[in-house]
Amino acid sequence: MSDKDELFLKQVQLKNKQRALDKQYASEGLTDEVLEKQLEINRLRHELDIPDQTNFVYENFVQ
Repeated sequence: MSDKDELFLKQVQLKNKQRALDKQYASEGLTDEVLEKQLEINRLRHELDIPDQTNFVYENFVQ
């Protein structure tokens, strides 16, 4: 498997984890467990340099 394929797979896994966590948050609210899981997802995004697509304000903005 190429590096590009592995990165794509990790992106999909992170999106799935985020969706599941969003559902848990909607049903339970902000609990310690939800917060810990969100921090873990954010840490993985940072390590893999994968931005959170839901937080894009300007699609073509270069920082």
